[in-house]
Amino acid sequence: MNMVASGSAVCLPGNHEVKLLRALQGRNVTTGHGLDRSLEQLSVEPAEFRTQVAEFIDSLIGHYVLDEGRLVVAHAGLPEKMHGRASGAVRAFSLYGDTTGETDEFGLPVRYPWAQDYRGQAMVVYGHTPVTDPEWLNKTICIDNRLCLRRQADSSPLPGKRVRLRFGTGGVLRAGEAGCAASRSGPHT
Repeated sequence: MNMVASGSAVCLPGNHEVKLLRALQGRNVTTGHGLDRSLEQLSVEPAEFRTQVAEFIDSLIGHYVLDEGRLVVAHAGLPEKMHGRASGAVRAFSLYGDTTGETDEFGLPVRYPWAQDYRGQAMVVYGHTPVTDPEWLNKTICIDNRLCLRRQADSSPLPGKRVRLRFGTGGVLRAGEAGCAASRSGPHT
């Protein structure tokens, strides 16, 4: 929160942050996938801090369009027609992605592989669907290699750029090398 407030980082919500927000607002949620640990840690903090966390999560925008439109970052990815737009459908896709309508053997929705069809101009960095290693497909890179569970950082180069995306143990996406902060300008929603 402090890094975002100081302007040295951007932060996007994912489906787990939305669930944490609902829990902090007093709504009934299931507490799997580490949410129980987050709520336990927050329970010993002052009520004012928990309110600040809820307000911070609630203030997060669904996706960023960076580097003059050449880079889009969204939790679950985003098709080109949604880049830079703001609507309930855009936010839902950026948080949860799309599904095929089927469920897997665990009863979870089968994710539609939107990146297979992506032919947009911007590179898209996303997660939400776990992969063993970050992988590029059609100018998109899925970086969800369960960093929060592994507790070690990863990085990946951006093609054609003197920049590496670094994924810190706090789930922070940072751009390496000088000059990157300027690439944060541009429309975002």
